Amino acid sequence: MTETQNQRRPVNDAARARLRDAQKAEAQALRLVGAAEKVRARAQRTLEKAERSLAEAQAGLVKVSGADRAALLLDEPVGVLRTRLRQVGASSPRPE
Repeated sequence: MTETQNQRRPVNDAARARLRDAQKAEAQALRLVGAAEKVRARAQRTLEKAERSLAEAQAGLVKVSGADRAALLLDEPVGVLRTRLRQVGASSPRPE
């Protein structure tokens, strides 16, 4: 056995126990990270759904009032409103 291999292996029971404890803590931390990533993904899907709903409502307002009036009512520049509606329109499925 080389000197490097000796350095990587715990030399006594206390060291092995510390290593096991550290590995358990690491595994728990990884589980928490995985759970947090799932929560974030769920929140992202909820946010995307809300964004689509908002864009659909804004599109309805544009259809009823026109882009200039809708922008005035929403207190947004017309260009920003049109760009957002184009982006959402391009990403949403078209009825056949």
